[in-house]
Amino acid sequence: MEHTEGIPPESSNEPANHAPTAAPPPPWLFAFLVLPAAVYGNGFASTALSSILRSQNIPLADIANLVALIQLPPMLYFLWSPLVDFWLRRRTWIVVSSAVTGLLLLAALQSNRLGSFVPETLLVLAQAVSLLTTSACGGLMGAVIPAHLKPKVSGYYQVGNIGFAAIAGGGVIYLYHALPLRLFGIVCSLLVAAPGLLAITVAEPPVVGHGEEFSHVLARIGREFKHTFLKWDAVPVLLMLCAPFCSGAALSLLPGMAPDFGVSTSQVAWVNGLGGGLLTAAGAALVALIKMPDDIRPVYAIFGVINALTLGILLFGHPRPFTFFLSVVLYAFSIGACYAVFTALVLKLLGISGKSGGARYSIAVSLGNAPIFYMVVVDGLGARWFGVKGAPAIDMAVSGLAAMGFLAWFWWRRSRGVEVELGLAVEEA
Repeated sequence: MEHTEGIPPESSNEPANHAPTAAPPPPWLFAFLVLPAAVYGNGFASTALSSILRSQNIPLADIANLVALIQLPPMLYFLWSPLVDFWLRRRTWIVVSSAVTGLLLLAALQSNRLGSFVPETLLVLAQAVSLLTTSACGGLMGAVIPAHLKPKVSGYYQVGNIGFAAIAGGGVIYLYHALPLRLFGIVCSLLVAAPGLLAITVAEPPVVGHGEEFSHVLARIGREFKHTFLKWDAVPVLLMLCAPFCSGAALSLLPGMAPDFGVSTSQVAWVNGLGGGLLTAAGAALVALIKMPDDIRPVYAIFGVINALTLGILLFGHPRPFTFFLSVVLYAFSIGACYAVFTALVLKLLGISGKSGGARYSIAVSLGNAPIFYMVVVDGLGARWFGVKGAPAIDMAVSGLAAMGFLAWFWWRRSRGVEVELGLAVEEA
């Protein structure tokens, strides 16, 4: 099979101490294993918390400060994510981190005023601990999922991370007004902690390097990081992860454009809230259900072009509700597919988990979070310079041209290899 840039072709010759020895778990299971982090981070903290705080008569400025503070750990969690690569199996880390997250949330919800210091501290700690579940899930997927199932498992992973979390967020808001406070805390804690118990059903191989001297473990980790991030083979994928397309940055700005298209607040709440979350999950499910080619880099770029084009509806369409709804629906659906392929691309980059799968997964995901930040800034500049349609215009131009640039490069290289797949296995063999 032809491949370029020194990219190793896919191989099944994995060493026994790295490759899954038991039958892999069903890919759909990871839609539930990610729920402890997704329900807390995307459901409770990002969706329901601001509504709960407002109902407690906490000023909007204080709400914004707390929500921003809770969103700080996702930017930094690569600093403590290496924990999931030590001492315990990753499936055990999922159980432990989800249980601790649930207990911290339960303790915080005992307060009648979540905006006070102690509940705020507990909520931030819960966010930090919940991200260990994300890291452990990434490492576990690399350890037990074979290469040909990685696009499928990535789709299901994002279905849980986005769709199920959106449903949970809406449910938490309803339960807050329907249940006594103490019972509400118990239910929320169980929603976070219980799905993590499913991890014990995964037949995970022993932790790599268990029983080795610490100096040998450090040397192994160094080789794995070098083989993943410090190779010319990895450069195209690392550049794609940091590229502006498939960021979904416009999702946070589209509600602000709604009045200019005659869309009411209640309509925005639906199409950009629960409805948008389900549409994004549907896009991720599409990736799980269709067969992907071995080399998914061009697929990621193609989805980037499609996602950029959906903003063209806002740019060239008449400013009326139908234009807004059509663009948002297609944008949300396509970004779900983008996120699923992004996760598959990260798993392809990592190969098998080795000793540092959780840490390397977190670093790669952090690289992918960068475009979300800088594209919001770019879109804001477009709106400031060119008015309401400047945001979709500059987003479509920057992300679309970047995606087409990668497609042109792939066409020129006529690449058909899998990016650094099983790189660790090749090195360790």
